[in-house]
Parts: sequence; C-alpha cells; structure tokens
Amino acid sequence: MKYEFRKKSRKSNGIKFVFYPIAFFVLTVLLIAVAFGPIVMPYLNMMDLAFTSSTPQFDENAANIYQGSVQNTGDTLKSSDIKFPSAGETFGALHISSVGIDAPLIYGDNIKNMVNGVEVYSGTYLPGQGHTILIGGHNNTYFLPLPNVNVGDQVELCTNYGTYLYEITGSQTARYDDTTAYDLKKQEENLILYTCHNIAGIGATPYRVFVYAKYVSGPEILS
Repeated sequence: MKYEFRKKSRKSNGIKFVFYPIAFFVLTVLLIAVAFGPIVMPYLNMMDLAFTSSTPQFDENAANIYQGSVQNTGDTLKSSDIKFPSAGETFGALHISSVGIDAPLIYGDNIKNMVNGVEVYSGTYLPGQGHTILIGGHNNTYFLPLPNVNVGDQVELCTNYGTYLYEITGSQTARYDDTTAYDLKKQEENLILYTCHNIAGIGATPYRVFVYAKYVSGPEILS
C-alpha cells in the first residue's frame, strides 16, 4: 500500500511539475499582452506597413470603361456626350507623381473596389461636375504614400471623358465621423483624398488622413 501511495504521489508531483510552469508561462504572456499590447501593436503595424511589397493585382475581368488618357478638346463637355460610370466600373486613373501613386479609379464604395484601386465615394461628385470629389484608398496598398504629399503637389485624374488637374492645399488627421473634415456640399470643384491613419494601426482605427486639393484644370460638364 505504501508503495502504491508513493507511486501515485510521484505521478501527481510529476503532473504538477509540468502543469504549473506551463500555466505560469501562459499567464505571464497574457499579462504582458494586456499591459503592453496597446503600446507595441501600433509600432508592429507600422513595421508591417513599411516592409509590405504586395499590391493587389487589378482584376482585368472587372468592368472597365477607361481605355487610357483622353486629351481635353475644350473647356466644357455636354453630359449627353459622356458615358458616366456605374457602380464598380473603372473609369480612370489617379496619379500623384511626387509620391509615386498610380491607381485605377473606380466609381462606388465597397470592399471589392478598395482592393482593385481607389474609389470615388458615390455620395459625392465626379470630376468636372463643379463640386466635392471624395476618393478613398487603403493605407497599405495604393494610398500607402498619401501622408507624404506636400502642399503644392499635383494630383491628376485621368477619366474616360477628360483629364483633370488639382493642386494640394493641405491635409489633416481626423476621425472618420468628424463631418468638419469634409464638405460634401461645397459649391466649387475640389478634391479630397483619404486613407486610414497609419500610426493608429491598420484596419482598426477610427482616424483618417484627409488630403485637400483645389481645382486647376479640366473640362466643365454642362447639363
């Protein structure tokens, strides 16, 4: 009986010897994650963002009404002469040569559009319509360099009906729901570009980088 008791006791001690260190290790890791996670994660996200080299491949089978740059033939265009894009259609390209941005320009806002290019928010206007144009893109793909633009840099929007030029006038970081960061009812043509704020973390931040640009040239669309 004593032998069996000692045998069981040794077995129990062996289990404790293995279990307690593992439990202590797991608990320690959890405590460190809770305590330092909010501090460390933004920097890990920044490193991932800095070293990423993958840009989504544009889906050639997606709707595309853009066949290359169109030379402006005048100061105005009749709306009846324009093929306006439908939701999900690529109708142009966005270029900011100063920071190396070249992206397909897609009409409408959804997850698929954000993967294939940058998107014109459907609640705003198109180039040439004389109001606010709001364009968004991911901060780890096409709009990765967007925060590096400077006042005076030029933004070119090449569409299926004409080419438009804008000059950057400023930028700011604000929450996505801060309506003072964008005026969608402005009565003059202007361009707003936006993407998630890198430092606050990728995909889980309410903050956006907004870049503002004034109209320089491009044909006005007449109704």
